[in-house]
Amino acid sequence: MDKKILIIDDNHSFIDTLKYMLRDLPLVFESAFRFQEALNKISQNGRFLDGQALESILEFETSLRSYEAEKENLQKEPKKKNPVAEEETQKKLNELVMPEFPSIQANPFQDDGYSLLIVEYDTEVSVKGMQFIRDLVGNGRGWKYADFILTTNRFNELKPMGDSLGMVVLEKPLKGPQLIAVIQEKLRAMDDLQARVASLIERFHREEPQEKKKFPPQKKAVSIPAQDKPGKKPAKAKKEGKTPAAKKTTKK
Repeated sequence: MDKKILIIDDNHSFIDTLKYMLRDLPLVFESAFRFQEALNKISQNGRFLDGQALESILEFETSLRSYEAEKENLQKEPKKKNPVAEEETQKKLNELVMPEFPSIQANPFQDDGYSLLIVEYDTEVSVKGMQFIRDLVGNGRGWKYADFILTTNRFNELKPMGDSLGMVVLEKPLKGPQLIAVIQEKLRAMDDLQARVASLIERFHREEPQEKKKFPPQKKAVSIPAQDKPGKKPAKAKKEGKTPAAKKTTKK
């Protein structure tokens, strides 16, 4: 599926140039000429990767790897002649608990969300592109500095800061091959991440739950009358009528 990119720049011809440079990549382009317009689009479409759901799944993946590695190490241990040591190893295996897949409320991949934002540093005079990016990263909605490419004429000043934040900074005028290489690398990383998460979801979340074993209901114990128990003679039936009265005893 094509990924969506939002280009934020007040220069229409620059946006058209970017689209032309990237025309052979599997991308859908949207643009904004002001930061407020960009914020409105971001608020409406969101981020391609849902940060909270993704973080929960990746934490689960880490826990799962630790569990599987520990289990494998215990199973690979050579058989011990000492019964106590062997019993201890088996006890550790029995105590291992497989982590549970997180209960996620949303699909970690939002088809309408933006995969990447290309921001021109001087889009507006009052608010610089770097401040716009900082505000988005700090709003708690999952945006990372790696989700942005900052374009600027002040490359030497901003490049060290971008490197420290893990954000790509490109010097204008942009070079087509360089921009394409950067975006292709980001797309590959995103595809790999999507494949990892999809595999985990397929394995632990979308599988049909195994039906619990159904045991037949236990039959209630039925008391067998004494006359019907095997090996015993049937009890004599009492004669119908009045029962003999108890003998009266006379006081002396």
